[in-house]
Amino acid sequence: GTQAEEMKTSSAAPRHRGPLRQLLARFRAHAKALAFDKRGGIAIWMALGMPVVFGFAGLGLDVSSWYMDRRIMQTAVDAAAVEAAHELMSGVSLLNAVENSLQRNNFEPDSSPEVNNPPASGSNAANPLAVEVVLTRQGMLTFSSLFVSDSGVTIRTRAVGGIVGTGNPVCMLAL
Repeated sequence: GTQAEEMKTSSAAPRHRGPLRQLLARFRAHAKALAFDKRGGIAIWMALGMPVVFGFAGLGLDVSSWYMDRRIMQTAVDAAAVEAAHELMSGVSLLNAVENSLQRNNFEPDSSPEVNNPPASGSNAANPLAVEVVLTRQGMLTFSSLFVSDSGVTIRTRAVGGIVGTGNPVCMLAL
């Protein structure tokens, strides 16, 4: 009977588990407990949602900055087109008139303005008494550059100034 007793005791003894099996068993037990735990759920959702919220807020700031830059550029281009149309009859360089107008309005363009007489497009394309002024500038990606690897957006503004009538007084028109 001693052999039978030894076999019973040896089979009843727990088998030795490896350290990896013990670690996995503990991980499964903790994961199961965590899956049913309701505490701290809002913290996880906040951690996942905040980058999205900040990304959209940054995009909103960038887009509003582009609109503001475009509005400032459009104002400067409108004034430059009127100035160029005014100087059209005097024979002064239209590019110089446009650059002087931009400087007088405290606007520093990124590149030289495009001045066309007659305009390159639009309803006044064949009108020799109309001047087109085009400005382009790169809009910055201040916050969006964290999420997008693009170099920016191109902001383009265009205005046409023209002379209506050739007698005295001359009427100025800017679009």
